[in-house]
Amino acid sequence: YLHSTDIKINSLLKEKFHLPSLYPFQELVITRILEQEGLYGKERVQRGTTSQLIILPTGSGKSVCFTLPAMLITSITLIVYPLLSLLSDQKRRMEELGESPIIIKGGQSKEERERIFSLIISNQGKIILTTAEALEQPSIQNMLALRPIGLLVIDEAHVIAQWGLTFRPSYLTLTDSILFLKPHQILAFTATADTHIIEVINKVLSPSKRMHEIKGNIDRENIFYKVIPTLSKIVTLNLLASNTSLRPMIIFFSNRDKCEQVAIELTKRLKEPICRYYHAKLDKKERSLTEKWFFESNDGILCATSAYGMGVDKKNIRTVIHYTLSNDVASFLQESGRGGRDGLPTLSITLLSVGESLKSEPLFASIFLTATTCRRKRMAELIQSPIDYCSGCDVCDNSFIPIPLGEKEILKAIKMAPLRFKETSLAHHLVATSYKPIYPFAPYYGVLKGWRIEDVKIAIKLLINIKKIKIGINKRLYIPICLALKLEVRESRFLKKIKQNIF
Repeated sequence: YLHSTDIKINSLLKEKFHLPSLYPFQELVITRILEQEGLYGKERVQRGTTSQLIILPTGSGKSVCFTLPAMLITSITLIVYPLLSLLSDQKRRMEELGESPIIIKGGQSKEERERIFSLIISNQGKIILTTAEALEQPSIQNMLALRPIGLLVIDEAHVIAQWGLTFRPSYLTLTDSILFLKPHQILAFTATADTHIIEVINKVLSPSKRMHEIKGNIDRENIFYKVIPTLSKIVTLNLLASNTSLRPMIIFFSNRDKCEQVAIELTKRLKEPICRYYHAKLDKKERSLTEKWFFESNDGILCATSAYGMGVDKKNIRTVIHYTLSNDVASFLQESGRGGRDGLPTLSITLLSVGESLKSEPLFASIFLTATTCRRKRMAELIQSPIDYCSGCDVCDNSFIPIPLGEKEILKAIKMAPLRFKETSLAHHLVATSYKPIYPFAPYYGVLKGWRIEDVKIAIKLLINIKKIKIGINKRLYIPICLALKLEVRESRFLKKIKQNIF
């Protein structure tokens, strides 16, 4: 026997969402929501405001968990998004489902707000999409209070902890908004949340009573985690981006200027117009055009800051590269989880420069500085969601290469021709910039052909910094000359240098 509500759910799934059935966790969340709204009878309704914190991996169908109930209940569903791009994307999806959501955001005219007010009081719009900044305005709260709010949904709820204390303080005012609007249910959705994030979410959204937690397996088994030590990130990126099987590709940066610089330089090196950049400082039109371009591209490369990641609904991203390591494990999993939403094999690559000073949370950073324990298991432990086995990382399959590309070639060239090269002449020799070798009998001429002179000079400086190369004096000419101290590269020394910059 099927309850009439279950029949409605199945009908919506097939006719609107084009899904054969719900995943178990989706069914659990949706059933609990609809029980509280009385769709399964009064005897299954709990008294007072109820709240749920739903932690499910990116690409697992979180939006269905609140969109489907919103289509079935008669009261208002108010959904708060952290980004306008994400809000716009959800509007598009709901319109495809036959719904007409109301948008409340900053910058709307007086006439537009009056039209929205009219729709709300006339019961013509029951799904409202907004932002935390708009919701804290008294005029908006007074308008929303005219009708009962059944569901208050906070999408990407981890930003309450990650952004609320810095540049998005409006997220901390959600506590007051909830007290004023008195929604029947509070639903917080996120893909990753460690203990700290969970505590902050509870403190802001449900300070008097802990939220009911539903936690799915956050491990994305189709994502392979890999670390690449490098002497030149742009050279490594160029090699990776040249492999068309690794595209579409996202490269995450912590700095807007570096994001732009790398996108421009990568475009020059690839000699193809397939790389663009995206960050919050771009104007609205340019952001929109870039979003559309990347969404439709089958081989595009997007250099982006982390803010873009939450707006991505592109299912076929094959590679996610972190040019700069994320601040914490939750951010990293959120960003790497943008790849492989179609379920196909996907790479998550972290580039780690020799001697790089990392600013990430120490325990999280240590996962990438050693190659002795499973990266996947350690990340799962940090967010208190342990897993039994690893479905793919460079430690477990023994594919981690501790020696950066170019290091052996540089050290061998010096070793085989001692007291021959200054930094600049060595770079020219390895890249083969002249028709004839600088030193006719010196080996390894042109071994780094394809690198730029500046790339090699930077690599040499890094090796000098970690004391793999020593600058000696040619006593006959009295000039500084490169000397290779060690040909064998030991991982422990490489890691020790980087650890000193972190701990």
